[in-house]
Amino acid sequence: MLNKNTILIIDDDKSWQKILADIFSYENISTICCNTVKKGLEILQKNPINVVILDLKIGDEDGMTVLEHLKQINPNIKIIIFTGFATLETAMAAVNKEVFAYIEKMDNMEKLIAHVHRAISEHYENYSDKLEQEIKIHTAELRIKNEKLRKDIITRKKIQEQLKSTIKEREVLLKEVHHRVKNNLQLICSLLNMQSHTIFDPRDKDLFLDSINRVRSMALVHESLYGSEDLANIDMKQYVNKLVIHLFQTYHKHYGKIQSHVDINKILLTIDTAIPLGLLIDELLTNSFKYAFPDNQQGDIYISLKLENDKYILIVKDNGIGLPKDYNPKESKTLGTDLIYTLIKQIKASITVDNSVGTCYTITFPPPKIRNLFKYL
Repeated sequence: MLNKNTILIIDDDKSWQKILADIFSYENISTICCNTVKKGLEILQKNPINVVILDLKIGDEDGMTVLEHLKQINPNIKIIIFTGFATLETAMAAVNKEVFAYIEKMDNMEKLIAHVHRAISEHYENYSDKLEQEIKIHTAELRIKNEKLRKDIITRKKIQEQLKSTIKEREVLLKEVHHRVKNNLQLICSLLNMQSHTIFDPRDKDLFLDSINRVRSMALVHESLYGSEDLANIDMKQYVNKLVIHLFQTYHKHYGKIQSHVDINKILLTIDTAIPLGLLIDELLTNSFKYAFPDNQQGDIYISLKLENDKYILIVKDNGIGLPKDYNPKESKTLGTDLIYTLIKQIKASITVDNSVGTCYTITFPPPKIRNLFKYL
């Protein structure tokens, strides 16, 4: 039996299928992927699926004709167009076909996630009358219990009310700060991405792509804090996994050829350490994606973060072709190398490079000092 949050992805690009499946797994949304229209229609006929992500260009099939076939099988189906062949004409045609949403593949992935959640939510709202009645009954029962509980704790609540109010205001303020910083960083990413479309020199385009990834790694930190109850620390395992997914989206030609291995326990770091550490990981992984595996060869990348003997040890390595034998990072004049050593200095870390099998960076740094989040509020 399918999960009620199962969606169908019809796209002939297996790399995008894998990217979307990974992204939605973090959102607790199951996916069924297929690369032909015929297979997609068969799946839809046999399964109660109500949300479809559809690429407009699937082989020789016309996307608009596919829309009609999907609507014939399920008139209430929510169709989200997710295409890399967007034009004004296709967008207007999709609107006329009453699609649920129309998104370009190089757009912000959060927009796609939000539309999928909204599509699932709107569908099940149409079938929620019985559930709503049950909720009303339970709500009434809870209201009675809550009233009794409120009377039991009213004396204590009066004493603590002012303190809770003050803490809440400060938490809301901090969340708003993180939210606005995240939005501004994402806006910068979008502007850089738009600008990159006007650049045709591959080297200049790569520089823009590197800058976008660096800004995105910082935005992820603020996104993690905004969505977390803990405003002081970032869950590094969750953060690094999201960072790896973003990099695979950027270098999606490697998807399926390069395997990622993340070995991080429950480690919480402050924003002062998480941002430079995220930039370090982004920089080192970017180098692996760009240079370690030429000609689309297969390989593995590894990210490990451990706490040993009161020191954090970060290891980022790959089993690619390795660095040139005469390479000296301290003599390199590239922005990436300068950035790595600047960030190393910022977190008071040391770094070693092993080039015997692929490239392995070991970064050791002390635990960050605990600071008072509300000191300056």
